[in-house]
Amino acid sequence: MIVKRATAGAMLVLGALATGCATTGGSQLENTVYRNNEMLRNMQRDLNSSVENLNSTVANLETRLDQNEGQMRTLRGLSEENQHQLETLRQRLEEYTTAMYRHLDLTPGGRPSDAWRPLEDQDDVDVGDPVIDQGMEDTAPMALRPDAELQAPADPMSVYEQAQRSFMDNNYQEALAGYEQVLSRHPDWEHAHNAQFWKAESHMNMEEYPEAIREYQRLREDYPDSSKAPYSLYNQAIAHVRLGQTDDARRLLEQITEQYGMHETAERAAETLRRL
Repeated sequence: MIVKRATAGAMLVLGALATGCATTGGSQLENTVYRNNEMLRNMQRDLNSSVENLNSTVANLETRLDQNEGQMRTLRGLSEENQHQLETLRQRLEEYTTAMYRHLDLTPGGRPSDAWRPLEDQDDVDVGDPVIDQGMEDTAPMALRPDAELQAPADPMSVYEQAQRSFMDNNYQEALAGYEQVLSRHPDWEHAHNAQFWKAESHMNMEEYPEAIREYQRLREDYPDSSKAPYSLYNQAIAHVRLGQTDDARRLLEQITEQYGMHETAERAAETLRRL
């Protein structure tokens, strides 16, 4: 019964549609179909245009990727070439260093990375370098002097240079012996204050802090005008710190800031004071 009623209703709807179409004519349906068809054609054109743009973009990206790969290959080649050049330079530097030490009769060495490193100035004579003293009237190279073979073995510069070599090789006992020989035989020599400073440094590196304190103090007493004086004050303060004598260390550090306010050790002293 229900199926029959639904069928009858559908027939009535179709009849009404047919009646409406007949009333308005077939033009409205044709216009709707035409508009839909035109819309589909426009969408097809837009889609085709989008696909073409996409294909062009992909082609450009592929070209750029090819270019980047070429650049990467070039950069990789340059990197390998630079690495080769660096390795060559490293080998040449090692050969030059070895030749230099052999020429100067030195052995490569130095302080361990965790060893005591003092503040020091730059007025020392470089170990192994030719001694050029602008205060001497005779400035001829030693090798050209006819009396070079007659030079006394106790020449203070020779002894001092040998002591410096021993210090660089961490052989502080031999260095101490050389510094002491210079100071005992030539206390008024122009580099005697340097020998006194490095004598104190030798004790410092051997962790003989009381001896280091004594030698730093002696430098300032015997050579008050030495350029090493402010460094001696600072390093002596550090020796007191190592011994737990913070009051003595603080006194010396304050003396640096007051007496050598413009010196590089003053800034270090102020920083150390803040940490005490």
